[in-house]
Order: sequence, then C-alpha cells, then structure tokens
Amino acid sequence: MKKGCWFLGPKGCSLDPLSRPFICHSYICPDLEAAIRETAPERMDELRETFRIVGLLRGQMWAEYLDES
Repeated sequence: MKKGCWFLGPKGCSLDPLSRPFICHSYICPDLEAAIRETAPERMDELRETFRIVGLLRGQMWAEYLDES
C-alpha cells in the first residue's frame, strides 16, 4: 500500500496547481520533502518561510473578514 500523497509523482505533484486543496499549498509531505532535500536542500528553508508568511496573511484575511461580518 502506498504511503503519503497519492498525487506525488516522479516530477512532484501531479495535480494542476489550481485544482489542489489549500493544504497542498502549505504542507510538504515527507516524501516530497525528502525529494526536495535531495535535489535542492536550500529550497526547504525558503518554502518554510514562504508558508509562514502565507499563514500570517491568511490569518489577517480571516481576522478582517470576521471583523466585517
């Protein structure tokens, strides 16, 4: 039985970026992280920082949305 993401292929995610659930834009599964670290280890730090910023912005967006409701 396959573990991890069913959509992870030899070249990364096989889903169209516009079709991916939000979690896919902010979570790196262990298989994908291992592949990234193998080919470009410095990218993981960049991705983690980008995800941190996206999380902060998303939190701001929700706070403003809920404040306006």
